[in-house]
Amino acid sequence: MIITLSADEVAMAAAVAVNRGLEAIKLNRRNNHGFVGNGWTENIEGYCAEMAVSKALQIYYDAGDGKGFKGADVSEKIQVRWASRDSYRLIIRPADHSDYFYVLVTGYAPTFTIQGFMHGSQAKKDQYWENPGNGRPDAWWIPKEALRPIAEIKKELETMKGQNEH
Repeated sequence: MIITLSADEVAMAAAVAVNRGLEAIKLNRRNNHGFVGNGWTENIEGYCAEMAVSKALQIYYDAGDGKGFKGADVSEKIQVRWASRDSYRLIIRPADHSDYFYVLVTGYAPTFTIQGFMHGSQAKKDQYWENPGNGRPDAWWIPKEALRPIAEIKKELETMKGQNEH
């Protein structure tokens, strides 16, 4: 699914990214998982990718709503993973919540491709575990072919919500 953000949506996501980046500097937070670089561009694109998922699912985007560096990216159970290239895979790390949904989004603002999603419990399988060979830690690397279409995630969220109400 291809999603194009408006200029205002890009501006909003970029503002959140800059504010979070400044907060990280104030807190002396370091990059995670062996990432080398300043992260400004990656953070802006990542927040824009979150905005794209929110737009696709018609879910209010509340990234700046006081959740700091913890919590889901979209709604209460969706984590968004941005990658610059369509050939990249979805990455899940050991500390990632097994009960979240992980969405792979590729491209650059303003236009993104939502490649699909996988539930954390289904992603954390031996068949996906590997060393990326780039000096960064081992993780689960899920190929795009194994991802489910983003349209199915709303049904999954509704099912989970219904189970939690009983």
